[in-house]
This record gives sequence, C-alpha cells and structure tokens, in this order.
Amino acid sequence: MKLEKRKAGLTVIVLDACRDTGGLGAMRAGPGSLIAFAASPGERADNGPLETTDLFTKEFLDALSGPSQHARELFYRVQKQVSEDSSYEQIPCISESGVGEVSLGSSAPFTGHPYRVGGPVSAPRVISQVNPQYSEEARQARLNGTVTLALIVGVHGDVSSVKVLRGLGMGLDEKAIEAAKKWKFMPGMKGGHPVPVIANVEMHFRI
Repeated sequence: MKLEKRKAGLTVIVLDACRDTGGLGAMRAGPGSLIAFAASPGERADNGPLETTDLFTKEFLDALSGPSQHARELFYRVQKQVSEDSSYEQIPCISESGVGEVSLGSSAPFTGHPYRVGGPVSAPRVISQVNPQYSEEARQARLNGTVTLALIVGVHGDVSSVKVLRGLGMGLDEKAIEAAKKWKFMPGMKGGHPVPVIANVEMHFRI
C-alpha cells in the first residue's frame, strides 16, 4: 500500500536502513504521517565505527531521552545535528503531513489530536496572561462586552490555535485573539503526561 494513499490516522515511521545499497527512494507522507529518513533520498547513511551506534540512531535516541517536544521539531533537531556532525555528508530527510500536536520525548506519549477536559483529562491552568487592547473603532463607540475563544493549549503550555466562539466585532475579536496567543499555561494532563487540550476563555472589554 502506498503511504500517500493510506487512510488518515497517526503514523510515525523512522527509516534508518539506508546502508549497503544506493539509499532509499523518496516517499511522501500521507495525512497524519511523519516519515524520517537517516539520509536524503538516494544517499547512504554512515554506519559509524565498529560496534558503536550509527550517527543518526545516536542523535535520534539522544533527542528522545530529552524533554518532550513537537515531533516535527525533534526530527529537525536530529537532522541539524547529524548534518553538522557529518560535515553535511549525511543529511536526514523528513516528510510529514498534518501530524497535529504530536509530541515525542521522555515525558510525553504520542498524541494526535487535542483532548477535551473531563474524566482522566485535566484542564490547563493559566500561568500568565495578557489583557486585550481596545481597537480604536470600538473605543470610539464605547463598546463593552465579552469575546469567547476556544484555544488549543499544547504540551508545552503554548497556545497553538485560537477560534472565536462568540465575538463582538469592531476589531475586538482580533484583539482578543492577539492577546490569547501570548498566554502561557500549565498544560492539561492525562495519565501523568502533558497532552494538548481544548480550553475556552473569555476576554472582557470594559470602558
């Protein structure tokens, strides 16, 4: 089955087998997939010294043992380190498509989509927040009210997505979104691990 034709889901594939032949050909990741190659298409990976872990595997395992981070960021970090350590003779290749808030590392499990609070999923807690500013149009109209937002709070406590559930107009919706993206949270938890969580917040405008 071709990967680009697979059904949507979550798949992470690490290919560290670009050794004795002319390397592996290119593959395109399907929806919800991330494919990491030890070397660029058609290139061979370094086996490393006898009885030691090869360069790509070493850097990949080192990254996994560190703090959790977005899968894309983790693999690009590995790509950068391997490239530099090999004097750019081996450059890992990454193909991904819509993997969402997937985290890898010693303190986080795989997770593909944001959770809703309830049951085993705890709500994120605000650490710091920024108050929204008035737009000039709304200030002149002396508009008061509340903008309700839905946020996705990622595993590091950052706001990765914002949607207006109930707006006020006159530029206040945009001001509320701008402020919300600067908020920091303690992430929501599930089974002792941080997970991306959907949270609703209200931004109040009063003159």
